[in-house]
Amino acid sequence: MLKNASMVIKVLCALCLLFLAGKMVVYHHNIIFNPFPNEYREGAMLTTTAGLVRGVNPFELNNQPQYMNDYGVFYSIVTWPFAKICGVTMVVHRAVTAFFMFACCALMFWVMRRLKTDWLLSSAAIVFFYVFSLYPGTTTPLANPSPLGLFLFLCALFVPWSRGFTYPTLVLSAVLGILGYYTKPYFLLSVPMLAVYLFCCVSKRKSIVFFGMFAVMMFLSVLWVNHTWNCYFANCFFLHMNPGHLSWGQSVRQLKEFIFLNRVVLIAPAITLAVGWFLDRHDLFKWFRERRPVSFILYCTVFSSFVLVFWLGKHEEAYLWYYFHLLSPFLLICMAHSLTRRLPWALVLVPFLVWNCWTDTARHDNVKFDFQNEDWTQVKAMIASHKDILNSPLIAPLLVELNRPVYDNGLSEYFKKGGYRETPLVEMLSKGDPRIIVRYYAFMNEMKEKIRQRKFDLVLIAFDYAPLVPGEIKDYYRMLGMVNLKTPPIMGAWNITIWVPNDK
Repeated sequence: MLKNASMVIKVLCALCLLFLAGKMVVYHHNIIFNPFPNEYREGAMLTTTAGLVRGVNPFELNNQPQYMNDYGVFYSIVTWPFAKICGVTMVVHRAVTAFFMFACCALMFWVMRRLKTDWLLSSAAIVFFYVFSLYPGTTTPLANPSPLGLFLFLCALFVPWSRGFTYPTLVLSAVLGILGYYTKPYFLLSVPMLAVYLFCCVSKRKSIVFFGMFAVMMFLSVLWVNHTWNCYFANCFFLHMNPGHLSWGQSVRQLKEFIFLNRVVLIAPAITLAVGWFLDRHDLFKWFRERRPVSFILYCTVFSSFVLVFWLGKHEEAYLWYYFHLLSPFLLICMAHSLTRRLPWALVLVPFLVWNCWTDTARHDNVKFDFQNEDWTQVKAMIASHKDILNSPLIAPLLVELNRPVYDNGLSEYFKKGGYRETPLVEMLSKGDPRIIVRYYAFMNEMKEKIRQRKFDLVLIAFDYAPLVPGEIKDYYRMLGMVNLKTPPIMGAWNITIWVPNDK
């Protein structure tokens, strides 16, 4: 009787998970094939890829700030062969992103199967991760390097773990950590995370050797990258070292929201551990120590939690996606494995997990895609009929696709910040980079001169936010009107003003 009840629960929950996964695939399909930008800065990565495809050095000083990119170059390198064949388009970039999202899901599933985690619980963890990867308001599924960086980050940790932290896998981990950094800087976290674990739990010698290998390879890569792309570290290192918008309030808000989204994911393992401790009378901490593979993943969960609460979670310009990238994979694996150890009675918790996952998709249901939007269609036609357009970042992807110059890719406004050194620690590494400041103001002067000479045959800029557009625009151009360009709801909408030279 109990066996039959367990089977019924498994089948019903599996069907619900399959439905949720299918629902998310449809939503993901709409994101990938939306012919218009999904968010304000989605064009930033396209400009870097376009530079590589067209033989332009995107990190050359003279090509800044138009090609500004503070994430990294490796995503564009991976995308380059596909863009070379199919064109530098939003769909190509989003498809590459999708591939690595699924690769992360497969990697997590592989880890859980190595831990002999129940197939239904493993599937639930994967669906949760997929839902979070597509969470509205985050940029993960767009033309964004995060899924590639996350895949490298997870491989850098799980591959050595799966092989008992052998020296060859530690070399591979160091390489993957470096590639993770050149994809998106915070994925370098895999290096200190693994080094600390090796030092405390495996072998102090291995920890020192691992970190030494990493330091040598990283130093050599820095020399080569700095020689090849002379603005790379101004964009991708020093800019991030300057204080940003950080607050404890933001950290608390994100932590509370993440806990709410994972309420059953957190409660279910706590119940199984408490019951297991009561029934078996084992020391809870001893239980973890005796199972090193699980304790490594638990360690990664705790390590990431501290980093998020005390550092990355304080970032006011990002909401939740750091948690989804750096904490969700480990937390979900821990959840699935801890419940597996208490089957079959833990199956009573699985319907609550499915319910939790279902409620987490509520915001996805509010996102509507309009592939035939008249305002976007009008703007796309205007871009096709003009050659030199002073642009809002919102339309940058369309400019790239139509092989038009881009003046503001969405990250361009932050270029100047990479020239400053705003903390004593950073000043010890460098006294500042006046080249960046000079180039920024030279670019602004170029914009002013082109406006005075009415060289832009069209201007499409946001009504209330255009940081790289000089105020002289109103003296030489006249506004024809305004269009409201909607990105999928929750992402927002922008009023874009249309300007033409006032002598026409």
